[in-house]
Amino acid sequence: MATYMAIVVYAPALALNQVTGISVYLAVCLMFGVCTFYTVLGGMKAVIWTDTIQVMIMYGSLMLVIFKGVSD
Repeated sequence: MATYMAIVVYAPALALNQVTGISVYLAVCLMFGVCTFYTVLGGMKAVIWTDTIQVMIMYGSLMLVIFKGVSD
């Protein structure tokens, strides 16, 4: 679980670093703080809803990529 959590925080931090230019270490701290604050504030119900919406977006994107790849 620790490896998964590290990847979940580090990957968006790298993206934030590329977009804004802030250091990766600061971005990791910001991502960890936002995730912790969001979970504490909204509880597990908010986390479950967020995961559900993200899965729908990922599957929708996958279907779009497959459709685009097959049509070309």
